Amino acid sequence: MKQILKNPLCLCLIFYWMGYLSLSFLGIENKSLRIVSLGLIYLILIFFRTKHTKDPIYKNIILFCAFCFPSLFFADAPYACIFKLFELCTMPVVILLGYQHFKIDKKENVTDFLMKYYVFQTLFSLISYYVDPTTRAIDNGYGTYVTFLSCHYPPIHANSLGPFCAISAIYSFYKWHEKYFSKEIVKGILWAIICCLSLYTMYLTSSRTGMIAWLNAMLFLVYRMFSIKKKIMYLIFAIALLIPFYETISDFATAVIMKKQNDELLSKSDNITDQMTSGRISLWKRALSSPQACILGKGYGIATKAMSDKIGAANAHNSIVELLLNVGLPATFCWIYLWFLLFKRYLLICKFKSMLPYHVNYYHMAASIALLSFVKSFGNVSFVYMQLDIWATLSVIILFIYTQGSIKNKLKKNQYKNNTSVTP
Repeated sequence: MKQILKNPLCLCLIFYWMGYLSLSFLGIENKSLRIVSLGLIYLILIFFRTKHTKDPIYKNIILFCAFCFPSLFFADAPYACIFKLFELCTMPVVILLGYQHFKIDKKENVTDFLMKYYVFQTLFSLISYYVDPTTRAIDNGYGTYVTFLSCHYPPIHANSLGPFCAISAIYSFYKWHEKYFSKEIVKGILWAIICCLSLYTMYLTSSRTGMIAWLNAMLFLVYRMFSIKKKIMYLIFAIALLIPFYETISDFATAVIMKKQNDELLSKSDNITDQMTSGRISLWKRALSSPQACILGKGYGIATKAMSDKIGAANAHNSIVELLLNVGLPATFCWIYLWFLLFKRYLLICKFKSMLPYHVNYYHMAASIALLSFVKSFGNVSFVYMQLDIWATLSVIILFIYTQGSIKNKLKKNQYKNNTSVTP
């Protein structure tokens, strides 16, 4: 705990989360605490000397933030846009602090710290599901469809809580694998239980985007972590389970995809695909009906909400469409390019296995979280703005920047040793 309190990045994150968690029992988002916490982040920057990093990922994020500002001049509510842009500026600040203060102590780093918070929030949500009578009443009213939007615990929509649970499940699966193969059986069982609870909570949220993103990330993780022999073994095991439980799995998958739809609704629909995606395709067409508005955007974080009557939703349920409407083409390009840089960096650092600060499986886990974020962004906008969800993506960015710096330092040291060892 002392090490955490000495780490300025951890302090920033703790203060920022207070704004979300302080009044979660009332279902209210405490914006005043968030504003104060953001101010503290900037004050910390004054007291702690920061070194500018020339990393292309960091540069791209700076460009993304810069390209978001012109939308302020076209916004219908400029003051609301300023507040959102103020939040956006924390992104490079957090990355810069994270790069400098990545290690909390010898055994833990910022990414682990954030992942453990995701586990905490997921378990907190599951406990509240059984404690809060409002949640139970909503569950009874909607059958297996649970929305946390109107509930007291926590003030996070199901589409936001879904990836929270998915990230918690991925991290706990990685920890189970780590403890299992290091023969720490009790800890391994504990992480396996947390993984199962995370998946159950994700099911309760009924977040299709969260489930689909988790499945993609898990397939990637298993493919990258395990040897060919183990992959074949797991594939045979999966097929053996699939055959006797095929109908059950098929019915469950159909129920997840259909969500609130039924055969009657589909029969009345002109576009079955649009109906199954809860009208997302029609929403995207309406949102993009005025291409000229997508050049520089109509206000970061507020444009889509302002157009809610026209498009029929408060957000575009797609990060790319949302950014086009809010901040235009240049910023959207930077956002897409960021994902390209992240996966390019991941492939690069995996080539230096002997020089990595952590085991290569740790980076497979981080890359799977980045993949989950990317897939999720096509069905919602949780990873665009500075919501709770985005901290997972930021921790991956910090990890990849930190690792490249660490590898470069080791290469320089090795080169120096080789040069000095050569006698004239």
